[in-house]
Parts: sequence; structure tokens; C-alpha cells
Amino acid sequence: METKALVDLFTDMLEHKKKEARLLLIALVCSLCFNLATVIAFLYYEAHMETTSTISTTQHVDGDKGNIVNGDQVQGDQYNDESQNRSQ
Repeated sequence: METKALVDLFTDMLEHKKKEARLLLIALVCSLCFNLATVIAFLYYEAHMETTSTISTTQHVDGDKGNIVNGDQVQGDQYNDESQNRSQ
């Protein structure tokens, strides 16, 4: 009698675990499908964006004392004039 009760108990537990595993598998598959759909939607969205542009900049410097490098750095005499510090 006790053996039959234990067998029934273990059978019920096994059935419950099978159902639980099946539900987890379904949740995993749904999650993977959602993630895949998100990636595909993002790639589709990005494929329609235009990101190519070319900007050309020309700079001229008169004289030989002010060399512009990288557009914002000045080498040499920045002010290119004859002023002197008279505070001494």
C-alpha cells in the first residue's frame, strides 16, 4: 500500500515536472522569436538610413607664421602681429 502511494506520488511529481519543462521550453522559444524579430526590425530600419556624406573644407592662411592644423589648432605666431608685452 505504501509502495503504491509512493509510486503515485512520484508519478504525479514527474508529470508536473514534464509540464513545467514544456512551459519553460515554450517561454524560451517565444523569447527567442521576439529577440529575432527585434533584430530583424532594427536591421530593416537601419537599412533605410542614409549615413554617407562628404564635407570638404578649404582654409587659406596668409603669410608663413600661422599654420592651421586639424582645423582648430594654430601653430606658430597665433596673432601674427608686431604687438609687445608692455607690462614689464
